[in-house]
Amino acid sequence: MRLYIEMFLLFVGIPASFLLPMSPYIKLGIGIVGVIYLLWISIKKEKIPFKSLFKDRGVDWKSIMLRFIIISAGSFLFKYYFEREDVFNVVQNNWKIWLIFMGVYIVFSVLPQEFIYRTFFFKRYEKLVQSKWGFILLNALLFSFAHIWFRSLVVLSFTFIGGILFALTYRKSRSFVAVCVEHTIYGNWLYTVGFGETFMFPVDVPQ
Repeated sequence: MRLYIEMFLLFVGIPASFLLPMSPYIKLGIGIVGVIYLLWISIKKEKIPFKSLFKDRGVDWKSIMLRFIIISAGSFLFKYYFEREDVFNVVQNNWKIWLIFMGVYIVFSVLPQEFIYRTFFFKRYEKLVQSKWGFILLNALLFSFAHIWFRSLVVLSFTFIGGILFALTYRKSRSFVAVCVEHTIYGNWLYTVGFGETFMFPVDVPQ
């Protein structure tokens, strides 16, 4: 029961608190406390080997890239058909911001999210759900819910689908590297192809 309560507080309570009319400093404080607790649990209780996180574990890169090609093609066609004027807008408006953000996104979004929602989450809570698909759906739902503060059904839908893909990859490979690469290529592709404004990424910064 304790693990269920912990999971609820960390992965539902904290994201939900960002919707409340509170000072941004309070919200930041809540987030920092949550991260500190999570890191403490990772080190002291779960003893996650941080030094080995970036080791290649024999990942099926062909399947990952094939899946990306199919989904990227579909997302391009969707954007081109419904919002043609936004296709590759950030690259055309300010390629320097586009290039900088591609790197910032990896460090401050991809790496922490994949550690929290894949490495930590699987290590800590996988034993609570016996069903493979039940656990994957739970992981994807909570990953999507982490983006609730966007207040966008499009963002929640995209992140839910991404959550399923990343959870499947991690369950099969147990590779932090694999899910980080997969998360990176999808996130940076969506930003590049024209979905940046949907995710509140910088798309029109003065030269």
